[in-house]
Amino acid sequence: MKHIFILVVLIASVTFTGCEDFLAEDVRGQENLDTYFQSEEEAESFINGCYNALNFNDWWQVNTVWLLSEMCSDDAWMGNTSQGSDYTSLSHYQGTGQSNGLISNFWQYRYKGILKCNIAIDRIGQVEFKDEAKKERMIAEARFLRGFFYFELVKNFGGVPLVTSFVMPEEIEGITRSSVEDVYKFIEDDFTAAADVLPQRSGYGAADMGRATRGAALGFLGKIYLYQEKWSDARNVLKTIMDEGEY
Repeated sequence: MKHIFILVVLIASVTFTGCEDFLAEDVRGQENLDTYFQSEEEAESFINGCYNALNFNDWWQVNTVWLLSEMCSDDAWMGNTSQGSDYTSLSHYQGTGQSNGLISNFWQYRYKGILKCNIAIDRIGQVEFKDEAKKERMIAEARFLRGFFYFELVKNFGGVPLVTSFVMPEEIEGITRSSVEDVYKFIEDDFTAAADVLPQRSGYGAADMGRATRGAALGFLGKIYLYQEKWSDARNVLKTIMDEGEY
């Protein structure tokens, strides 16, 4: 009887161990960052995903960017329907991130874009490229987009938490809100670094039209100087665009 009991225990242990292995499935629908960045093609695909973060995935959210800016102005009217309480609260200056889905989704999507850009900046530098200039351009594209996402956030929320590198979710909790000045300084650095590397619009082939350019980076840099009333800095950078004759 004792031998039978031992045999049953052994069979059960093997069976349950096998079940654990059998039931352990690989995560599907998302890439493993530890194994993903193995080629130039994968790096380029990831950068394209950073651009995709400019748009919201939900079809009804595509207008959120301009709605946040315009619903509180005389340029937009939510209409006379009883639907769309989020729009109504915006038009009455009553929306908050806790109560308004438009605001909370805008916040989340912008930080999702920042996360993608931080991953790109962190990992693309480790990929072997045939053309190192292309690698540097992709990193500059990520910095351009990150600067844009933070510009959207600081315009709508003032000072926000600055996530400046790729960190795990549990590490984000300790990041506190930065001042408006610090956020703008970070954006300035991103656009300046991007402008130093990105090609002019004419430097792209037809297949790459629409990617970030030196002119776009300088243009946004000039714009954020204007937002901060740095008139002399704005004049200098915007005059550079004019003098370079690309537009």
